[in-house]
Amino acid sequence: MSGTGRRWIDKLTMDEVEALVAHDRLASKWDGEKWIKPVVDDAFVDKVNEANRVGGIGDLKHDAINQGIAIEARCKRLGYVVSCPVCGGTGSVYTAPDAHVELTLWLLHPRKGASRGVRIERVEQGDLPEVFRFLRDAAERNAGRFAKVPVSP
Repeated sequence: MSGTGRRWIDKLTMDEVEALVAHDRLASKWDGEKWIKPVVDDAFVDKVNEANRVGGIGDLKHDAINQGIAIEARCKRLGYVVSCPVCGGTGSVYTAPDAHVELTLWLLHPRKGASRGVRIERVEQGDLPEVFRFLRDAAERNAGRFAKVPVSP
């Protein structure tokens, strides 16, 4: 996103760098016995930002984990909701009227390279022994297939 004016990964603030340090995402120093976390002060924040600047002093590139931590810290500071209030950040919402067991099976055709998902919407308690037997058989089939894979090339 260079040149768009929207890149801020080299403009981290004190609280964002503190969050990265708290999550052990920025280098610590080994004193011979234990790891010592860096002291987060203005100079350290400047050093982290300079390392992320194009043509900066280092080659520190924040990965998706660091970006998520920094974004969460910024959202909290600005008062934005960090997680979805409906799902709590899980990405799913339970909408069924009552609790039940569902099963999705993926059927594969090895020669054709095709697969198909089959969804069984309601597994009754009386069906469980047959379902468990099917899953055990499938696990044994797969174990036999994967046992033929050579350990090393």
